[in-house]
Amino acid sequence: MTKEQIRNRLDAAFQKNDVLILAHRGAAAANIVDNTVESFDAALAQGADMVEADVFMSTDGELFVFHDGTEPIFLGTDQKVVEMSSAEIRQLRYLNKNHVRIDHPIHTLDQVLEHLKGRCLINLDRCWWCWDKVFEAVRRHNMADQILFKSAPEKQYVDQIAAQPEPFLYMPIIWYPEELPYVRASGANMVAVEFIGHSADAAIMQKDFITGLRKEGIACLISALTLGNPVVDPEKLKAKWAAAGSRMANALVNGNIYLAAGHDDDTSILGHPEDGWGWLVRQGFNIIQTDWTMPLAHYLGRRF
Repeated sequence: MTKEQIRNRLDAAFQKNDVLILAHRGAAAANIVDNTVESFDAALAQGADMVEADVFMSTDGELFVFHDGTEPIFLGTDQKVVEMSSAEIRQLRYLNKNHVRIDHPIHTLDQVLEHLKGRCLINLDRCWWCWDKVFEAVRRHNMADQILFKSAPEKQYVDQIAAQPEPFLYMPIIWYPEELPYVRASGANMVAVEFIGHSADAAIMQKDFITGLRKEGIACLISALTLGNPVVDPEKLKAKWAAAGSRMANALVNGNIYLAAGHDDDTSILGHPEDGWGWLVRQGFNIIQTDWTMPLAHYLGRRF
């Protein structure tokens, strides 16, 4: 497919809705757990246009959908899934939202892709380190027009996706405007940009910059999540990230990890949606990632 053909589904979504809803790990509650086909079905039923899925690879090279690092929360174990074989992973069972064990395994990426084939756009996260395997899976399911790949705009990842024979849909995760020129020059099919809104004063959060990208046909995604609220030891965490070279240290403000400069799900759900989601829409963002799919859909004026 050409670049134009491969983005037809994304363009069609924007023809239907001016602002797209990206459901973070699907929509989960009670016995429906994050990153499962049930959570993705629930999100679509609540008005999501896209779902976000976290992908990791087992020690023997099989791809699964789960946010590694959250094992104690969702599996009740300190064992790391990335250090397990596919056979070991298949023995795991989720805890539900009441921390009760349920007979529900971790889905493979193949299962998730086949379940969602032809139904929606899918943002695959946390898998840039095993992209070769992920690219193979997307090709195998013939779903290139449904998958939005993202990564930090680092040369190794940008070059890798630009070198693919298919013009896969690509979205760099940026902190600063000066991170984009290399992506533009690479030949990667940049159809969207994800913003890390660590401050309302940041250059990338200014309306002129956002609307400029929109005029180029580049979608602008902001995550309305507030992570780590509150962080128990923010200075220790910030120092750890800084030592590891992670720019997430810049997003840690007053013990919170800000992705939308405070105009987030918390603000919106707790009675001030105009200062949350509304501010983001007015600023020019046209994809909002959320943990509150249905309330955001209602706020945006959708009917079911």
